[in-house]
Amino acid sequence: MPQHMSQDWESRIEKDAYLVVVDPVAHFFRYVTTARKKGLKIIVLSATPEVCRAEEKGHARIDDAYCADGVVDLFLGYDADDEQSALDVLAPYRDRIVGLVAGDEVTVAATARLGRALGFPYASEQDAGCQQIKSLMKQRLVSRNVRTPAFRAVSTLEEATAAFNALGRDCMLKMVDYAMSYGVYRVRSPQELAERWSEIEARRGQLDHGFSTVDTVLVEEHIGGREFSVEGYEQGGRIEVLNFCEKLSHQNLMVVGHYIPARTSDAEAEALCDVARDCVSALGIRNSVFHAEVHLFEGQGYIIECAARPPGQYSVGVLERIYGFDLMDLSIDLARGKPVAVRSRPPSSWNAIMALYAEKSGIVRSIDALDELRARPECYAVKCAVEPGDPVNQLETFRDVLGLALLEAPDPDAIQTAYDWARSSVHFRV
Repeated sequence: MPQHMSQDWESRIEKDAYLVVVDPVAHFFRYVTTARKKGLKIIVLSATPEVCRAEEKGHARIDDAYCADGVVDLFLGYDADDEQSALDVLAPYRDRIVGLVAGDEVTVAATARLGRALGFPYASEQDAGCQQIKSLMKQRLVSRNVRTPAFRAVSTLEEATAAFNALGRDCMLKMVDYAMSYGVYRVRSPQELAERWSEIEARRGQLDHGFSTVDTVLVEEHIGGREFSVEGYEQGGRIEVLNFCEKLSHQNLMVVGHYIPARTSDAEAEALCDVARDCVSALGIRNSVFHAEVHLFEGQGYIIECAARPPGQYSVGVLERIYGFDLMDLSIDLARGKPVAVRSRPPSSWNAIMALYAEKSGIVRSIDALDELRARPECYAVKCAVEPGDPVNQLETFRDVLGLALLEAPDPDAIQTAYDWARSSVHFRV
């Protein structure tokens, strides 16, 4: 319970309690609908209100439940990187705020700082920084003996080149303070390294979150193997693993598909659980849902990164469909200090999420097999934001995704067959 709370205070505000969502991107507006179901009011706190409003409209277009009852009670602006300005605008509601959640990976550290300033037992400033900035995260993991690919944090192309050579000349190049595969590249030649370095510098200037950015870049040894995410939560020192998801990547490393749950052997499941728990403990993730990215290589789990937030896109809704729990509901309870007792359980079905995208930029002339996909028994939803005549961009970042298809089947073989058909059949002709 936050330090400024009491039993009398909790009962007094029961009918007028606020959840604060800090700078939500589109899919994290699902917090609004979830909080409404719990009888909470919602404050959206944003350093870039115009961007945040646009994100809300984007979410409303694809989430029918949000269109029906997703109402934000208060939209409050504050100055990025100025914690006091946020505390000032929240001051009139302070005694009625029962928790804060980050609306994106970018605001994980800021949310933790604000929460602690309001008396909530969230991650320390040092731990929260390690949960957001990839270079700090990697340094913490190494210092706590958590398995992660070898790396170097660099500030110049010359330093990056030296690191590239030292790490075997097959490396990942990463912006350290952003998420969703934005500014993440695989490089295998000095020329490619120089080109990607320039792209990272350009993209850093295009970020729309309003926070100051870190100039450090991560050069990381490339680790092959299968790609997974591990979802769960921490409360009171207890780390619960709830799900494994297998990620399917485009050749440019953008994640374009998921199998939920992942098909794993007992040994693979144990390796994923062990390294995820070690990671969550090392990063000091407290009273939060987590979403860890893990590669399994030669039977060993390697932490790529870990976010103190639920997964994005439709994953939260798909997990609820499969298991019956809502990770955003759990996240709100954790933020409020409410006891959470959810445990791992068998899946009721096997699902896949397939991103829709174009391989080339231009004007869409036609879309192959989209109607056939909608008609398949395994397909329960298709969200497509374009039609013939619309301009599209070649898939390079998450912003170029044109939509999603959601598939469901009774067993892992059937869902793989359905996904393979859809991936090979649906094309955007430009």
